[in-house]
Amino acid sequence: MNFLESLNQSLFLLINADPATPAWRIHAAMLVANKLILLVPGALAAAWLWGGEAQRSLALKVLASIAVALFASYLCGALWPHPRPFMVGLGQAFFAHKPTSSFPSNHTIIIATLAFALIFDRRWAGWGYATLLLAAVVGL
Repeated sequence: MNFLESLNQSLFLLINADPATPAWRIHAAMLVANKLILLVPGALAAAWLWGGEAQRSLALKVLASIAVALFASYLCGALWPHPRPFMVGLGQAFFAHKPTSSFPSNHTIIIATLAFALIFDRRWAGWGYATLLLAAVVGL
């Protein structure tokens, strides 16, 4: 095992819950991992339905950027497959997940793409930095 993979597994085990972990922490982690992503289509729908021309234009740019980012994610996963921890018997899994590549995280990529679009737009940079923080939390 190379150094980076060893470090990756060690860091994963530091944040991985075990059966003694309080239920509220497990539920909070599941909420972050599985539900924060729903803010993206919600924000895009709100921008489209109630925003002006500038917000609609930004929403379209975000959608196009997400499509490109997901394609890049697919390529990375195909070229450098990395099993999810449960696939190699590492740690404790608390919810079922498809046995797909763990790298890169599509949820993190989608939220980070929205964040960078907001940052680069400058009018929404503050929200972009907050969204980037959310992407980092989801990526954990």
